[in-house]
Amino acid sequence: MVNTIQTHLAAAAIPHRASLVSDRITLSFGIACHAPQPHDIPRTLITQADTALYEAKQKGRNQYHLAAANGDGKVHPEIGWVNLSSNFL
Repeated sequence: MVNTIQTHLAAAAIPHRASLVSDRITLSFGIACHAPQPHDIPRTLITQADTALYEAKQKGRNQYHLAAANGDGKVHPEIGWVNLSSNFL
């Protein structure tokens, strides 16, 4: 999904004259997914996505980063993450 959005946006080539990063509009994504538990609060998921977005931007903008499923910095296949790309974590 992210690759499709970025491909279509790149094809649109929307100018971004004020940017110091790119002369065209780009998008970075922070992706988080969480199976809620009774004690969880929504802020946890939002924080994970925000942290992942920061990581994506640190990789050079126009990127995406997938947050670790349980917040320990590792992706755990047993939790059900699907490897969509080799450029995350």
